[in-house]
Amino acid sequence: MKPHLPLLCLASLQIASVASGAALLIDFGTTPATGQVTVNATAAPQLGGPAGLTGNLVYNTISGTDNSNTTTTFPSTYRYSDNSTATGVSVSIATGTAWNSMASGPAAFTRVGFDGARSGVGVFATPASPNNTKLFADFASAANASNTNDYIGLSIQGLTAGQYLIYAITNNTYLNATGSQTRQVRAGTGAVGLTDYSGFAAATTLSYDYTNIAADTATWAAAEGKYWTSFTVTLTESNNTLYLGGFKSGDNQGGLFNSVQIVAVPEPSAGVALVAGFGLLAVMRRRAR
Repeated sequence: MKPHLPLLCLASLQIASVASGAALLIDFGTTPATGQVTVNATAAPQLGGPAGLTGNLVYNTISGTDNSNTTTTFPSTYRYSDNSTATGVSVSIATGTAWNSMASGPAAFTRVGFDGARSGVGVFATPASPNNTKLFADFASAANASNTNDYIGLSIQGLTAGQYLIYAITNNTYLNATGSQTRQVRAGTGAVGLTDYSGFAAATTLSYDYTNIAADTATWAAAEGKYWTSFTVTLTESNNTLYLGGFKSGDNQGGLFNSVQIVAVPEPSAGVALVAGFGLLAVMRRRAR
């Protein structure tokens, strides 16, 4: 008589799958005040951002200015793009004189809102009503006039452990100058309260020329490597905080971010795991014959 595997074995092969959360979308500016705004990325595809999201999307907006603190935390009730509550999520913004001195510089940061000299171009166009949110036109920037505090950093706490795709949009839509600029953006993970970003190996240099901005921002694909970049990071139980830093040297514009999209990478579905389990079971049965 041929041996048979017990049914319990099949059950043990069904790998547990945790459903991925919706995207966390953060926009900097003054429309509306700090809170949420819902946009329709199907009607206005540029609102889907470089992540290419569609449908109704909830963005968390961080607005206003702070001239007294070098580090400010926003523990407000955040929401994911599907309008579900992002329980436990908080965002902090900091400046510093170098990657290894984030949150230690004397200069405050600003979160400023502009229609922007460049907001009417390509994917950075200010959407028409009912999506008039100035997404990608406003920005958070390191505030200084001496070129000594150009670094800006974001830290996001409260996301569940897992892998994420991070999309960072950094375009000074207010600058009406011609010529080229470069910015460096880096991302990483660590424990809560990290102030040294210098160890993050993932660094991307964005280079763009304002004389070509119409062509460069006609689509999100055209703007990649010029006005936005992406990273893949993995949050663990110990390295549970996402960090994103930006830097611009050579003038007093400082590091800045227009918007950030944090998209969870889906884990294998239960269906995929079940199919894999059947495949493995078939192999084991053949070997048992």
